Amino acid sequence: MKKNFTVATLKINNIKNVLNYIYTQKRATPQMLQEATLLSRPTIAQILRELQEEQLIFQGGLADSTGGRKANLYEFNPDIKVTVGVELLIDHYEIVAIDLYAEILKFEKFNLTFSDNDAYFDEVCNSVNHFINDLDVRPDQILGVGIALQALISADGKHIIYGKVLNCTGMDIKEFNSRIPYPCTFNHDAESNANVELWMNPLLKNAIYFNIRSDVSGAIIIDRKFFKGGEYKSGVFEHMTIVPGGEP
Repeated sequence: MKKNFTVATLKINNIKNVLNYIYTQKRATPQMLQEATLLSRPTIAQILRELQEEQLIFQGGLADSTGGRKANLYEFNPDIKVTVGVELLIDHYEIVAIDLYAEILKFEKFNLTFSDNDAYFDEVCNSVNHFINDLDVRPDQILGVGIALQALISADGKHIIYGKVLNCTGMDIKEFNSRIPYPCTFNHDAESNANVELWMNPLLKNAIYFNIRSDVSGAIIIDRKFFKGGEYKSGVFEHMTIVPGGEP
């Protein structure tokens, strides 16, 4: 049993290493994969077949000739899964869809004053559902819907602990889960933005991220992960009045 478990674990790790290399390099030949992973050519060939069957990669043409037969180039399929993001702001909301390379597939902005009531939730969720339907993707391609807002979020992403800017303290994710047929979660706006920085810069390890707009928020990144602290989060950067009645 232990031997079977070890073999299965090794196979999974080999597949992950091959897929990760193709993902990060964008395009790769079997020879490049063999040199990077130190796996045998038959093992590489088997993994490539399995990844193609799962539509995680596809054959993207031929590499330049080095004197012999041109090698097949394999590319990662970024459209295999799509994520939808919604940002709720005081006077409007925005919806965006991205692929697994964080490339924007579609973006829309809607003018609507925030209000913690059924009419507001109905309109926003209807917009999200129409937005997703217009993407021309299968339901199983949608990973979920992340809802970013200027508020302190519970550790499980289901409740607004403190929402002074939007006056939404106590708002529950069920308002969206009951109207949108995909998993929904709340996200602190600054952490969502900092996550993009992590995604786009694999060398970024430790950082303090400031999100400066009409207000100030932020996130602390340690070893490529958000330092969460307690329920009220660690990366909460606010501002205070220095001179009462002074210039903003």
